[in-house]
Amino acid sequence: MALANLVALFAIALLIMGCATTNTSGDASAGGRSTGPRTPQEATDGFYSALQAMFRGDAEPMKNAWWHDDEAVYMGPGGDYRIGWSDIADEWDRQAFRNLGGKVEPTRLHFVDGGDFALLTCMETGTNEVDGRTTTVSLRTSTVFLRRDGVWKAISHQSDTLPYLETSD
Repeated sequence: MALANLVALFAIALLIMGCATTNTSGDASAGGRSTGPRTPQEATDGFYSALQAMFRGDAEPMKNAWWHDDEAVYMGPGGDYRIGWSDIADEWDRQAFRNLGGKVEPTRLHFVDGGDFALLTCMETGTNEVDGRTTTVSLRTSTVFLRRDGVWKAISHQSDTLPYLETSD
């Protein structure tokens, strides 16, 4: 419960700082029309589909699931704390390069609707392949999705750590 409260406060702080109106590079506009996930659930489905692609070595779907903002935040399973899209994009490339295989899915999903933002807390469970062995994944995570022009994308994600992904950052 404390994790969910902390993340909700963080999401509200992002909105107060003006995150909803700052750098919108990476937005989903095409020909004047917004395209992309139209609900938090669709954004969640896309995020976890992109995660599976990343495990197969393709970071691009995950990059497309995020707003490319200086205010974006990622605290991933490597124990890293990255602020700003460019550092986050580099981390997705590093993780994709590892070709971790396996499959991780969200369970016990809980959404908090904040109007133009939605907070998802869940468990990520599944497996990865590490040094030729199947390794169990079980993480508590939270993701903040932000709506712009009717399109929902990730602006923040945090998770527990996994020893085989720990970084020195």
